[in-house]
This record gives sequence, structure tokens and C-alpha cells, in this order.
Amino acid sequence: MMIDKVLQYFKDFSNQNLEGLADSFADDIHLCDWLVDVHGKENVLGIIKDMYSNVKYVTIKPVYFYSNDKDWFACEIVIDGENAEAKKEIDDDGNTQMTLTWSLEVVDVIHFNKEGKITSIKAYKR
Repeated sequence: MMIDKVLQYFKDFSNQNLEGLADSFADDIHLCDWLVDVHGKENVLGIIKDMYSNVKYVTIKPVYFYSNDKDWFACEIVIDGENAEAKKEIDDDGNTQMTLTWSLEVVDVIHFNKEGKITSIKAYKR
């Protein structure tokens, strides 16, 4: 079932398993989120590898799944992480804050090809 593939993708992502991620991606995968828009397995893996180098950990927690039961899933997820070092951020009031841990609410829309490989991940941050 495709939901098993989605859950395996989240598990591999959380475990920083680049080999497992590579196995789940189609060669022509397209990743688009609020920061990047890249095509191709090696480019997508490069973006993910760069992100891993800046964090101590990252964990994806699925909240809800929506699907056509064939080739796409929309998944509400929470992504928690801890930066490798504190990052300076400015809040809405203009105050400087140093952050280590963070949490994002995201919707991933994931498409699969006929071989069961991920061809597209579009992520929308709340």
C-alpha cells in the first residue's frame, strides 16, 4: 500500500537515512517548499543532506492523511528539530532571539509514479 511508502519516507527522513530516501525517490523527483524548488534525485538529496548538516535531529510526526488511494497523499505533519547551533531570529516585535529547537506545521502533498517511487513533494508551511 502507498501509505506504507509515505510512512517509510517519514521514518527515513526522521532517521536521516539518505540511502532509504534515495530508494524511495524517482530519478525525476521535484521538491518544492517555501525555501527551495529543485528537480532531480541528486539535487533533492543534496538539499536534504545540507539540512541534516545544520541540525542535531529532525522528526516528522504525521497528524492526518488524505489520499485518492492510488498515487497521491496530502499529509498534515509536524516537523520538530534542533539546530546544530543557536540561530539568531527576530520576532514580530523586533526582539532578537536565539533558537535551538523549533516546530513546524506543514502539509506535504506527495505524488507517486506507477513504480511506487515519489515523483513530487510539495510542502506548505502554516
